[in-house]
Amino acid sequence: MMLRCLMIAIIAASSRNHQSSIINHQFPIHHFSAGLLALSDPDSLCSRPPMDTYVIELERLVKRFGGSPAVDLVSLSVRAGEFLTLLGPSGCGKTTLLRMIAGLETPDEGRVLLNGADVTDLPPYKRDVTTVFQQYALFPHLDVKANIAFGLKRRRAPRDEIKRRVSEAIEMVRLEGLDSRMPSELSGGQQQRVALARSIVLKPRSLLLDEPLAALDLKLRKQMQIELKALQRKIGVSFVYVTHDQEEALTMSDRIAVMNAGKIEQIGTAEEIYERPLTEFVARFIGESNLLEAAFESIADQTGLVRVDGSVIPACRADSVAGLAPGSPVRIMVRPEKIRLLTAEGLTGTLESHAYLGETTRWTIRLDGGQEVSALEQNSGDATLARKRIGERVAISWEPDCAVVLRP
Repeated sequence: MMLRCLMIAIIAASSRNHQSSIINHQFPIHHFSAGLLALSDPDSLCSRPPMDTYVIELERLVKRFGGSPAVDLVSLSVRAGEFLTLLGPSGCGKTTLLRMIAGLETPDEGRVLLNGADVTDLPPYKRDVTTVFQQYALFPHLDVKANIAFGLKRRRAPRDEIKRRVSEAIEMVRLEGLDSRMPSELSGGQQQRVALARSIVLKPRSLLLDEPLAALDLKLRKQMQIELKALQRKIGVSFVYVTHDQEEALTMSDRIAVMNAGKIEQIGTAEEIYERPLTEFVARFIGESNLLEAAFESIADQTGLVRVDGSVIPACRADSVAGLAPGSPVRIMVRPEKIRLLTAEGLTGTLESHAYLGETTRWTIRLDGGQEVSALEQNSGDATLARKRIGERVAISWEPDCAVVLRP
């Protein structure tokens, strides 16, 4: 154990403009999250920069492993004070992209700019960012207060300043009364807060977080999502957050960059990503979606008419099918919660199965033409009667504004 602690403790402090810094580096046996200290405003941890500036700019980044691109010509900008999430499945390149921002990987092509300066070839300890990994890497022989103060002590900050800033950080992450506990005496959520406090006490311009909540149970993870977003708003630091969890991304983010196969498929607000996906991958990856095979017919009353299984229905906004020739194949994406079950006109089918979800029931409808549709129905009545409806004939419809047209 002592050897492990010594290996971590020899992280070098680098001097620049009379300021020292600690790298946030990965070791075979441990992770340590720290970063570059910004001493321009020593009075408070809560100085918010203007949102019209970019603190991170990525220009056409490429990173290959074994000849295959893990990140493929990615360009991205992060605003000051923004919470941006890199979201995607395992292997999509999101962690590799984060590591290139941190300086833990070197891009094969492209540039990384932090606060307007090209840092592509700079080591991690010379970058004004800190990183929090999934493994919190707390020093087991130091109590909470000493873990948080470690980076400031390495920079030889004045004792009074260390005491004040550590106290601020402890209050900010709601660890009052726990400052004398050892890491082994803390819960997973408390250890996560210590790791965050150890990073924010250094006042970086940007904080990089690589799936930091993945090890927590569901209830604690949901609680930490709320706390993490509140903390980010309070301190005004830009967060770049990596996750494969859609709910985390939708809950916390100002913007979401959805990644797939090393590329960004779409970037936008949670509402834009969910309500208006640009690609089939985004539509399928974010939430549940119905994708109906259809053919464009015409435009009437600012609404696009399409043919689905022989029936012509008002299905989408007119602008989403502009320029299409009659008969052109399209896919209509509609979320299950947007679909209404009717007894009147619409696409007709049969209730094939159901799943009771508490507040709602998810119905699977087999359309007469063979396509399958999912619909969510609010349980405003006696949900125990749902089983008796299996086999019932229904019609479905939706508001045209709620549909998205995906062209081949």
